[in-house]
Amino acid sequence: MSAIARAIWFIESHFAEDISLDDIAAAAGLSRYHLSRVFGLSAGRSISAYIRGRRLSGAALDLANGTSGILEVALEAGYGSHEAFTRAFREQFGVTPESIRKQGHVRNIDLLEPIRMDDTRTLKIEPPRFEKKARGSFSQVSQRPMTTTEPKAFLLSGSVSAPISATFPDNAATPPMASAPSPTARRAASATWLRRK
Repeated sequence: MSAIARAIWFIESHFAEDISLDDIAAAAGLSRYHLSRVFGLSAGRSISAYIRGRRLSGAALDLANGTSGILEVALEAGYGSHEAFTRAFREQFGVTPESIRKQGHVRNIDLLEPIRMDDTRTLKIEPPRFEKKARGSFSQVSQRPMTTTEPKAFLLSGSVSAPISATFPDNAATPPMASAPSPTARRAASATWLRRK
């Protein structure tokens, strides 16, 4: 089970209780900081917003069923007063708890359902593969714009046995091969080529 799945399991098991970020981080095996960042990226909301949404969704279902009064539901959801509960409820759902209680259903509000951590939807990426290149091969050849009076100039990269910059006449089919230049010579050739651009 991943750390985020453990965090969600702990939240779903204890969201009716008074839980802290330290409790959730300990259950997930992560630091508070890392848990907050990873949970936000995975769930699309902060931990506190998720807990608040789950508590208010449960409260909305209790209100729609008409089992208890608004103050009792507010206290069960962790709110100390009717006013604080009504304000949070209106921010979450756009309606008041009284209207949910009167209409007796929750079809017109979006309840926050528990997050289901399903590993089958995660993208399986193959591990990287490493290939050996043969010496003397080129990985890239690019031609810079030329004027009518100068010969073609190519920048060759990717192989240590190829020159970095070579100038040759139009009738040559390939650039001349040379021994591997030193790093200083490469930097100088690159700088010369860049100045010509």
